[in-house]
Amino acid sequence: QRSWARGGARTMRVDVGRYSIDPRDVAGVTRGAGARGLELTVHIFPPKKGLFGGGKRSGDLRRPVTLSFNSEAELFTARRDILRRCMPHGNLWGWGETGRRDSVSAVAADAAPEPSKAGRLLVLVNPAAGKGRGVAAYERDVAPVLAALSGCGVVVEMRVTALRGEAMKIAGALDLDAYRAVVCVGGDGTLAEVFNGLMTRPDATRAQSFPVGVVPAGSGNAIAKSLAHRVAQPCDTATAALAIARGHLVSLDRAEFRAEEVDAPDETAKGDGPETAKETAKESPGSPRTRHGPRDAQKIAMHALLSLSWGFFSDVDIESERWRFLGGARFTVGAIVRVLFMRRYDARIRFRPLGAEDAADAAFFLEDGSSDDDDDEGAFYNKFDISRSRKRKGGSSYAPSGAHRMGNPHDSRAAKRAAKAAARGATAGTEMPDRPGWREIAGDDVQGVWALNLPWAAEDMFAAPAAQCSDGAFDLLVFKGHSRLSLLLNLLKLDAGRHVPHSRVTYVKASELEVVPGASSTGQGGYIAVDGELVARAREVNVGGGGGGGGG
Repeated sequence: QRSWARGGARTMRVDVGRYSIDPRDVAGVTRGAGARGLELTVHIFPPKKGLFGGGKRSGDLRRPVTLSFNSEAELFTARRDILRRCMPHGNLWGWGETGRRDSVSAVAADAAPEPSKAGRLLVLVNPAAGKGRGVAAYERDVAPVLAALSGCGVVVEMRVTALRGEAMKIAGALDLDAYRAVVCVGGDGTLAEVFNGLMTRPDATRAQSFPVGVVPAGSGNAIAKSLAHRVAQPCDTATAALAIARGHLVSLDRAEFRAEEVDAPDETAKGDGPETAKETAKESPGSPRTRHGPRDAQKIAMHALLSLSWGFFSDVDIESERWRFLGGARFTVGAIVRVLFMRRYDARIRFRPLGAEDAADAAFFLEDGSSDDDDDEGAFYNKFDISRSRKRKGGSSYAPSGAHRMGNPHDSRAAKRAAKAAARGATAGTEMPDRPGWREIAGDDVQGVWALNLPWAAEDMFAAPAAQCSDGAFDLLVFKGHSRLSLLLNLLKLDAGRHVPHSRVTYVKASELEVVPGASSTGQGGYIAVDGELVARAREVNVGGGGGGGGG
């Protein structure tokens, strides 16, 4: 093995026969059939060559490497060695694990392994995702890559959803014993449907650890972009399919948004009807009751992995649905409209900053840029396999689960600026005497509120540069007091994460947050969106950041 630089990042090269390959390009290893029974084929999907380094991958750009052996013993030994050196440790399929047989098919695999329930992979394709090209994306880029799994005993089952909400129903009724994982080919909305379907099952405690993969074929693709960005990989359908074939797991924080109807409006909340809905996030097990009453008495409005938005950001998201045919460009069109016809909101944003020790650790990690897990590829995420414990060496170094390694130096600088801004944001607003540790930002010139669990809000919006997959917090952004021009100029900085230091932006890592939304200056808008899905309008919302051990 030897290292080399690709796209500005150091990576390892592995010698396979007379070829030197990047192990991250390997989708699988299959054995020949019949007269070719003593041959192994290594399925490689390298990125397209670009002017400034590696580019995106494509399903039709496959570079198979075929090796011949004199005996089955040599073949089996070589197969195990290739899998051990090329596949990530602790992968979903158990390939290349030292001292054990492959979990999907035996090491001495036949040319056509017997299908195994333990090796089934369900792929749900949303044909309406993005510009309506979900099926085409699957056939062009996903199916050719996942075909490498078929020769290894994994049965790939593809279903095309026909109606909105169908993915949620399928996930809710899925036989978890019959499948190893489920993959969504679509956008963040498709992923949200599957996630909520799993969490509304009677066996949700078990379903919460069921692996889910995502292939970006929608308009925003924020989760897929964030997972790809954390390992300096391109965000495209073939690369996502490759990561799924390789089977690495990564943990994500989550939140539960709970709704409670009360008989009379809260005197501090401004609703649009005689009743006021309150939404509260589920807290960690063993936590006290919320101030709105027992958690069990509140209805879960939605389970979330990505974001909560209100004001400008949710207005753009929800109102741009009419331009879905534009794909990701619909957000740009919606933002221009909302800047020209800007709304100002009366609101109170309450939050509890992440603990000082945790925030300091996070800032240290961003400065250090190191990680204990150099093989982490983040194909699937295990939503609730989350620990808030920190890995320390000598009492100082810090590497949280799901930490980002910035391949782009500009992104690294943006993350460092965001970490410093988060430290300042922890003292923003005023203290709340009746709620120790909480702070409040209030005013009638709030443009928008955005709480993000991951750094990317879309493929071209680096909205929360300091966010990490499982740091126990939502990164909260509050836009307040902008003029039309300053708002426009600041939005243009979102793609590079340079909006954070602006004086009209508050950035803070919050373990819990609460939004008390009022009416807008135009009397319109005020949508509350969770993972891009509309859940309410002008209601009081209490959100808990993604805590450890399955907490919100």
